[in-house]
Amino acid sequence: MSTARSFTEYVKTCLDSQLWNALVEFLETVDISSLDLRPKKVRNIGEIELYDTSVQFVDVSDLPESWIAFNVVVDATLIIYDADRYHNDESESTHQWFMMHCEGNLDTALKDLAITGIDIYSNRKRAHRPMSDSLVPIISKNELEQEADGFLKKYYPEARETPMWVDPAELARRMHLTILNHAISEDGSIFGQIYFQDSDAKLYDEKTEQPIIRKIKAGTIIVDPNVVFLRNLGAHNNTIVHECVHGEYHKKAFALERLFNANATLIGCKVSGGIAGSDNNRTRWMEWQANALTPRIQMPLIPFKRKTFELIQRYRKETGLFELCDLMQPIIESLAEFFAVSRMAAKIRLLDIGYEEAAGAFTYIDGHYIQPYAYKKGVLKANQTYSIPARDAAILSVANMTLRENIRDGSYIYVDSHYVLNHPKYLYRDENDTVRMTDYARYHVDECCIAFNISLKTLVEGHYHTECYLNRDQYTPFDFNITFDDNLNTEQKNKLLGDTIKADIAFLRTLPNDFAPALGKCLQWRGMSNAELSRETGIAEKTIGNIINGKQRPKLASVVLLCLGLHLPPQVSEFLIEKSSYRILFSDPDCVWYDFALHHMYTKSIPEIRETLQAQGCTVI
Repeated sequence: MSTARSFTEYVKTCLDSQLWNALVEFLETVDISSLDLRPKKVRNIGEIELYDTSVQFVDVSDLPESWIAFNVVVDATLIIYDADRYHNDESESTHQWFMMHCEGNLDTALKDLAITGIDIYSNRKRAHRPMSDSLVPIISKNELEQEADGFLKKYYPEARETPMWVDPAELARRMHLTILNHAISEDGSIFGQIYFQDSDAKLYDEKTEQPIIRKIKAGTIIVDPNVVFLRNLGAHNNTIVHECVHGEYHKKAFALERLFNANATLIGCKVSGGIAGSDNNRTRWMEWQANALTPRIQMPLIPFKRKTFELIQRYRKETGLFELCDLMQPIIESLAEFFAVSRMAAKIRLLDIGYEEAAGAFTYIDGHYIQPYAYKKGVLKANQTYSIPARDAAILSVANMTLRENIRDGSYIYVDSHYVLNHPKYLYRDENDTVRMTDYARYHVDECCIAFNISLKTLVEGHYHTECYLNRDQYTPFDFNITFDDNLNTEQKNKLLGDTIKADIAFLRTLPNDFAPALGKCLQWRGMSNAELSRETGIAEKTIGNIINGKQRPKLASVVLLCLGLHLPPQVSEFLIEKSSYRILFSDPDCVWYDFALHHMYTKSIPEIRETLQAQGCTVI
């Protein structure tokens, strides 16, 4: 289905004679006074002759089974003659627009076309169940719940009111579809296909590692079993329902394809989003509809809300916790298990029905899940996030001048994949001396964290079925571009941090201009002995003593390590590095990460900092 087909073009090229004959017959019987001809020369209209027609547009309505209704608006060129042709041979051409009401069966290539009526065109009316020019149903986002409910009413009515698992195998059986598990492609890029015609299908034999040809009957859904092995059972169930949606909603678009291309047999869906072998608006809409309707069919609105409320009450009672962001992970797990969907699908469905607290659950960054968090409803746009990987955080802290100016003074600390306002209200040290976000901070990240704009790096469908880039879990196959625009509440930042920043600057002004004595004064400021700093950094106590006494010049990595071990604010660290006769060169990848650690991780423990730097390939300090 690589070329976008046009039903209007098919009407123009293949139905023109039938439309012409019907219009001729209509003009022979029509009351001339009902026409809006407005002649200039002919005073008394007699005969009317059809000279030419031009199809202006075609509006299509969906009907049951393979039937469609469509209105064809035709600009007819008419020759009108004077009623008394023997005494007055006046004639002239004029135009009249007609609306021709038609019905037909796509299974018979519209050979049974019925033209049920012809009217003088007055205005364009919206069809009851409109279809695009490619015969794809026109469904708005606001109509998705209604469409999913109609689908279930037809095939799985018991799931509309009572929370239950919609068994995809039973759904396929009720739709008279057959499921076949078989490898489809060598690279696993196609997760499912539905066949609308009997076909000699090209599949993949994993034993011989060669393509094979297999006879497939119409109404067969092929699911690549690797979907389960590489992802999860929920993805397998999703694939079957996804192809069932194609079977229900897109068989007419496929029938139109067959009118142009008799060899067309199937719709194949790619793992990355979209339809295999296709790149046009028609197939993008088809895939968006399948992606959007599938979770609404698997997790119907009313039953899903009931089950969610039941789980909220249950987990509040069992855990003693009240905040939804702390309960969301077990709720998502339970919903995914109950409805037999993926964890991400359950999370997205919660967002659909208004639980924005779900956005902060199961967010997977830098190899681990970050702590759940919450924010005010409506404060975060669909293409924004508070959580970004360390590599992006480091790059933006150097490359974006607005961000750099606002965070290099130590006002924000990079904690648990967030840039968090460096204030006791939002940050604390746990029993392992690791900096953590306070519960208040996690419940109010919009108050204390920086938001970032994100977009997909890869060329996949813009309406990828998450419909929300926040939904990054362990199995999300996409990478993101992350950018920053100035959305900082600098007034609030200055109010909260004013005293702290003033104290740091006041101390900085007391430091001597020589590295060794300045370092010694920093130890006194932090109340640490050489032995304590040694235990913190791993640098020998004797070496620290020699550095402070000016007997030994440390390497740049050691200076950075000493600053981090003392948890010095960025301005003080910058001063010490300058006085040690070193410079942070951003052309050196290690220096980029040193700078990032000094400005955004200085409140953390050395083991935690080392783990982050090692993960980014930085030379360990």
